[in-house]
Formats: sequence, structure tokens, C-alpha cells
Amino acid sequence: PLQVSLRSGPFSAPDGGYLPQTILSLPDGEAGSLVNPVSDVEFAAGFLYFSQAGSLQLKRCRMDGSALTTVLTHPGNGALLRDRGPYFFGLDPQGTMAYWAVITTSGDTQTQYRRGTLPLPADPGPGTVDAAWTLTTPSRTRDIAIDSGAPGGAQLYWCDRQNGAVYAEPASGGARRVVLSGLNAPHGLVLDTFAGKAYLADTGKRGNGSQASSHRALRFNMDGTGGIEWLTPPSAIAEPWDIAVALGSADFAEWRTRFFMSGAPLQGRDDDPDADGLTNAAEYAFFTHPMLADAAQANKVIEVQPGQLRIALRPQTDTPVRVEVSTDLQTWHWNGDSTGLNYTSLGGPVPRDDESTWLTVTLLRPGAAGRTYARLRALPPP
Repeated sequence: PLQVSLRSGPFSAPDGGYLPQTILSLPDGEAGSLVNPVSDVEFAAGFLYFSQAGSLQLKRCRMDGSALTTVLTHPGNGALLRDRGPYFFGLDPQGTMAYWAVITTSGDTQTQYRRGTLPLPADPGPGTVDAAWTLTTPSRTRDIAIDSGAPGGAQLYWCDRQNGAVYAEPASGGARRVVLSGLNAPHGLVLDTFAGKAYLADTGKRGNGSQASSHRALRFNMDGTGGIEWLTPPSAIAEPWDIAVALGSADFAEWRTRFFMSGAPLQGRDDDPDADGLTNAAEYAFFTHPMLADAAQANKVIEVQPGQLRIALRPQTDTPVRVEVSTDLQTWHWNGDSTGLNYTSLGGPVPRDDESTWLTVTLLRPGAAGRTYARLRALPPP
């Protein structure tokens, strides 16, 4: 690698191709050198993070390549391959902590992950390696991911390449569990913690090469139930090495695939598999979970202000949401109903997160006592 670079490109382009834009060049200058090759790339809190195991560094930069800095230095001496890192790595969603693997070679056992705190966005760093913390896996390290919101504290999930397994353990230490086994050579791993799903790249032959290569992407439940859901057919030439997941949904049908395995029952628009009073279509509209009785969490899509509401909406949806108002909780009205009156005015939208926006709703007709009630109703497709 005479030159290593980070590049960006559009999601789609005419004729299926595009000229990538180089946002950061890392000249190496020596063919076959292990100084600058990039092992893994992650994104958090407005920064691109990337690992360079040969130089023992975890670095970050802005999306345009600016503000390049070294945020952590792996404590190995680099004399042996397994002394080099960071290799695959994972960040907590807030971008405050990194966990990383070391490089491993055939026959390695009892290899380790390390961790360290990351500098704040305004702080050039470096961060601090936690010298007292290690996580040992039975054979060879690969990717690691963090569920920072797990009950009882952060949970770590990681791939053991040679064991063909995914393990989980509290970040603070404790009981270890085998989440999934029977894999070939698990490499890239990413979590969808809200849906309770994990996505994995199960790649080429391991050991002496006698095992049948998987060459497939798959999904499984983070609680270890349900087995493997294969997402791609086997390939003789395409080895998935790492994986990322876009969680936004263009419509109800696409959203449904995030939560339901193929062929699962009760995944229709009008079904209510968790019996919490919201149909699947309403769960989709109000950003709740179709298989957890969390209908009360729908209030997170409403923020109340004097005389106004802010409601969370999907920018494009086949399940419209209507604001209805009442002064007595008995009779409800909305703009465009049979009265021909306007009961609300709308302002915005402004961004909320990657899959939704905030819309400001001003109430125009307060009740006689100055009190007006409002509710959201998910509607059938137009």
C-alpha cells in the first residue's frame, strides 16, 4: 500500500458507478508496509474514527478530513503481530469510550481486547488507555460492539473468529454467555439495540482451510433466541468482512423487516403481537417496538409547550399521522373534518434524529376554560 486513503461517495449514482472523493490521504511510501493501512472505520458524534494497527494508533477526523488527531495509542510494543492494535474496534454511541481488538494469527489463543476513553469533540486529545482492563476471548479477536443502554450496565458483544462464536459479557465484568455458535469465521458485527438484533459478517475459511466457507451476512437476536437468519445467499467469491446497518425505513414494509424475521406471524399492519393496544402500523408511526408492550413510550414522540406541541414524524411515510384536538375528551376535531375549521397550524420541520423530524403544532381554538387536549392518530395509507 503505497498510499492509504479514506474516501466517500453517494449512496447511488447513474450507471451504478461514481468517482469517490478522497477525504484523507495517508501516504505510506513502502510497498507491503504495515504502518498506515486502515483496519476499521466507525462513526460517532460527528467524527470518523479509524484504526491503524501497524502504528498502534486510533485516529479521528471530521467528515471532510480536517481536525485529524491521534486519540488513543495501543500499549503493545509492536514486536509481534498480536502486540499490534487497534484492529477491529467499537465505540459507544456517545463517542466517549472505545474498545478494540489486537491483530491475531493462526494458532493464537486467549487473545485480548483493550479499552480507553476518548477525548471530547473540542479536545484534541489524546484519550486515556485503561491499563487495568482487558477482555480475553478463547481464540482470535475480531469485531466488538457495545450495548451501552443494557439493563444493569453496558454489555459487550464480540466475535471469536476461530471458535465461530459470538460472546457477550458485562463491560464491568461478570457472567459470560455464548450468544451464537456454529459460525464459520465471524468478523464484522453491529447492533440494533432497540430492535434487539445483531448483524454479522461470517466470512472465509478458518483454521487449515478445511471448513466450508460461509461467505454470508446474517442476523440474530441479541438475547440468543431464534437461531440464525441468513440475509444473503452463499457466495463463492464475495467474502463479507465488515457490516453496517442503516436503520431508517422508507415505508412500513421496510420497517417491518427490522423487527420481524421472514415468515414470522402477526406482522400485518393491523396485528398487535405484544398486545399493548398499538397495532403494528401505529408502532411504526410512533417509533415504538411491535413486540414489546411499550405503548406508553409513544409519549416520547410528543413534547408539550404552552399552546403548542412538538410531534415526531417520519419525513416520508405510508402511515400518516393526524393531530386531533378536543375540549372535553369526548368530541374530537381536526383540520379538514366536517366542520371545515382549522384547529391547528403547523410549523417546521426541524431534524430530530436520523429517521425523524420535529413538527411544531400550534393549537388555535382553546376551550372555554383555556384547556385543550390533543392526541395523535395513525391513519391507513392514503
